Amino acid sequence: SPEGTCGWWIDFPNAIRRAAWEIAQIECELQERQIQMFKQLMVVMRDGDSRGVNTPSFLMKESLTRARVLMDDYAQATRQHGWIDMPLTGKEPYMDGTFPEPDEDLEEEQSEMKMEEDTVDNREVKEEDTVVKKEIKEEVEDEEILMPSVLPQQEQQRPEKIKEEETNEVIPIKDYGRMKKQEEEEESVEMSTRDYAQYLDAASAETINGTNFTLAEKCSIKVAIQDMLFKGLTTREAGDKYCVATQRLIAFSFRTKQVCRRMKRQEQSGVVAQPSTSREELCSSRPFPSASNEEKLEYVNKYLDSIVGGCTLNPKGRELLKSAVRLVVWDGISMAASSSRTGVPSSTMFPYVSKSRKHLVGIVKPPPPTYKDNDRTNKLAIRYNEAMKKRSERRGEATVDEITYIVNEVLDMSRIEKSRREMIYMTLVEILTGAFSPGEACKKRNLSLSSVASYLARVRGRIGDRLPKQLEDPKPPVKEPEEKYPYEKGTVVLNGHRLPNSVIEICKMIDNGSLSHVQARPFEGTRAEFKAKLQRIVTRFRYPPCHRLLADALLRMLVDQITTYEAANEFDLPPSKLGGWSKVVRMMIDMNSLTMVEEDGTKRIIPPREKYELGRYCFWRRKFKKEKDDKDEDEEDDDEEEEE
Repeated sequence: SPEGTCGWWIDFPNAIRRAAWEIAQIECELQERQIQMFKQLMVVMRDGDSRGVNTPSFLMKESLTRARVLMDDYAQATRQHGWIDMPLTGKEPYMDGTFPEPDEDLEEEQSEMKMEEDTVDNREVKEEDTVVKKEIKEEVEDEEILMPSVLPQQEQQRPEKIKEEETNEVIPIKDYGRMKKQEEEEESVEMSTRDYAQYLDAASAETINGTNFTLAEKCSIKVAIQDMLFKGLTTREAGDKYCVATQRLIAFSFRTKQVCRRMKRQEQSGVVAQPSTSREELCSSRPFPSASNEEKLEYVNKYLDSIVGGCTLNPKGRELLKSAVRLVVWDGISMAASSSRTGVPSSTMFPYVSKSRKHLVGIVKPPPPTYKDNDRTNKLAIRYNEAMKKRSERRGEATVDEITYIVNEVLDMSRIEKSRREMIYMTLVEILTGAFSPGEACKKRNLSLSSVASYLARVRGRIGDRLPKQLEDPKPPVKEPEEKYPYEKGTVVLNGHRLPNSVIEICKMIDNGSLSHVQARPFEGTRAEFKAKLQRIVTRFRYPPCHRLLADALLRMLVDQITTYEAANEFDLPPSKLGGWSKVVRMMIDMNSLTMVEEDGTKRIIPPREKYELGRYCFWRRKFKKEKDDKDEDEEDDDEEEEE
């Protein structure tokens, strides 16, 4: 089979051309942009090199992924016919972006051929009808011969009727009348919203799931039809919302409604075919415990089809759920291992597993007992991990195409909005390909790590050790735990030293020089962290509830370097108290190496002040006292002059 874009280009040039034009029409609205994207897609798929294109990388990656999925589906569909190329519709442009001119002669030939086919069909129908007519006439004549006791009025009227029928045009009496009658009956069936909700899944499985569209396109068509039926959207609104062509949506909605009406009419008339996996048939075909494993496995598959068929997942999701439940019930692995292998959450498969184990008692192995010994419980997991490791070594590292394909499969299992799905898709691809760490990729698109973690775990479980080298987030710095000292009444512990629980006594000891052995520690952090440290210092001394106000005042004094008098006026606190607290803080924190980290990450060193005022001997008081002394001296001089 051809592999890669180059092999596809050799075997399926027309299919690539149709796929590229269809994707360009979906992604772009303007025709100029469509032609530009079509050219770039054709170049990339022909040469296999995406360098030098003007389209954004994420859009080109998504378009290439979609094109590869389309080509894979087409290649699988044509495998049994010998790799036949897809015919062109005549609307696709050439490599240079020009459109083919319409061929009038070809259109005339096609119309003539169609007219000839119609005439031949009508002629065949008329010939068959005349033959049937003759047979009916012969039967009527035989009945007249065999039944002589017929009323004279009937004998006189019958030849006239036959003559009238011979003169009239021939009416086809084959399947056409019956089909038309069925269509009229189906159209006459009244459908409510509840009826559509009842039959929509089965009807969409019959009309949509059998097509060659991708899984995402099938889901978008189904959701668009649901909005048209239940939310009252028009065809154009639903098509614009889910990026589906209007004509395509009209055709699928008409077929789906027709199938829903047919199902309701069959249910009313009681002609609904019983499923092959009914309870009666399952009970009658239940194998004996001594039967072979093949018979048991066939019965298990039938039963799983019957219980999984009622879920609301799409056909691909049902197959994954069925395989996950079979791995647990038949192969005997745990639900966690089955979830990591298939991508189906354990909570989704749990009710089906419990129901299957109850019904299949004696056919499948019972669940393994829970042991307290870790060696016994982990024996199966160890063997599974070894087998997966050998398999990954044999297959090699996973490619980007494999990663994107598995990410799409995992995201299709959940219902997410289109915009959020694209963000999660790009985040997962960047993490799994090793371009960014999980924290950086989530921060880049404003996503929380918890919203991506479940999808990331499922994809990693399915790929295993074949993932490329992953980037990890840097670990946060480990802070040394603060030493906790037992509380003693009347004391407080600062920087590992036990001191009296009184700011006035500590200030006196600082002035006396008895606390010279206490070493101040440097600080580096943000403004909020410095304020929190000041609050912790203040609360050590059992300060009243206004410790936040006091911490704000100290922050303004030490960082913004305002005077004690200005801080006292701003926060309505006594200057003497502020001076004492600033002494205690300077004893705890080294002001010569105080570094503040700004919001943009820059560091700013706070220069120490040459003079600062502490306690009751504040600068403003000394200044006021000096001014008062000068004023008194001036008054004394004036008095002496007056006396003289």
